[in-house]
Amino acid sequence: MRLPQPAAAFNRRFAHKGVSVGKTYVNDVVRRHQYEILTLRKRFKHLEYYIVKELEAARLGINTFDSAATELIIRSAQGNLRLCRNLCYGSLVEVCRETKKIVTITHANGVLVQPHWRPHEELIKQQVA
Repeated sequence: MRLPQPAAAFNRRFAHKGVSVGKTYVNDVVRRHQYEILTLRKRFKHLEYYIVKELEAARLGINTFDSAATELIIRSAQGNLRLCRNLCYGSLVEVCRETKKIVTITHANGVLVQPHWRPHEELIKQQVA
C-alpha cells in the first residue's frame, strides 16, 4: 500500500513522535482545501471583472491599473466589493497627485499604509511600541 505523497511526507517528518496519517485523511484535507482555493479564485476573478467594468464605465483604459497593482488591491480587498472600490479610488487619487496615468503597486501601497486602512490591532501595537 503506497501512501500519497503528502501523507508519506507527513509520516516521515513526524515518525519520531509516533504520529501518522492515512491516505483517506489526506484526501479529505486536500479536497477541502482545493474547494477553498477554487472559491477564492472565483472571488478574485469576480473582483477583477468588477474593476474592468468600472474602468470601462468611466471611459478609462483597462491598462489604467498595472497587473501588480490590481493583484495587490484584490488581495487586500479579500472579496469585499466596497473595499475593492475604495482602494481603487484611493489609488487613482494617488496617481492624480503625482500627475501620472498608470496606477502602479507603489500607489496602491501608498493607500494601504494610511492608518484608516490598517486593522485596529496593528495600530494599537504600533502605538505601544
